[in-house]
Amino acid sequence: MILYIKKYQTGGNFGVKKPFFSSKYNHFRQSLPSNLAPKSPDYDLKYLWKNNGKPKDFYEAQGWDPTLTPQENKNKDIENLETGNNRPGLFGLVKHENEEGMTPGQVDYVYHGTSVEPNTLRFLKAKNHPSVNMEIDWYKSQDPEAVKFRNDYLLKEANIFQKYHKYIPRK
Repeated sequence: MILYIKKYQTGGNFGVKKPFFSSKYNHFRQSLPSNLAPKSPDYDLKYLWKNNGKPKDFYEAQGWDPTLTPQENKNKDIENLETGNNRPGLFGLVKHENEEGMTPGQVDYVYHGTSVEPNTLRFLKAKNHPSVNMEIDWYKSQDPEAVKFRNDYLLKEANIFQKYHKYIPRK
């Protein structure tokens, strides 16, 4: 018995990835600051992008004002960070100062990806990522925010067949 599917009688695109989706993601990835754009097998940037409305670029992901330049938007982020009012965005701004390789008194502000996807609570860093234990250490700590979080969420650690940990709401 031969099964005919009209769509594929002339070849169709069976088994071929459509470039539309990947080109949107690649445009997003290429708009990121240089420290966020590299592909990494240990950080699932595409999962973050998919689960947060597939923003077209860094501006949209950060909720930036399109009438301002990137530097003006970053200056607003720095001001908000310094006053404790860090505005929401997919990438947090982190202050680096007096670190190895920096001149004394030098301050730099760098965007970092979150460790956990905020909507699904799945880790974005693979279980073998060098800094994933920092998230787990915080979760297990006596920090008041961690204790409160633990009361609401259980850490489901990845088994040998899974790549990512996940937080599960407690019932």
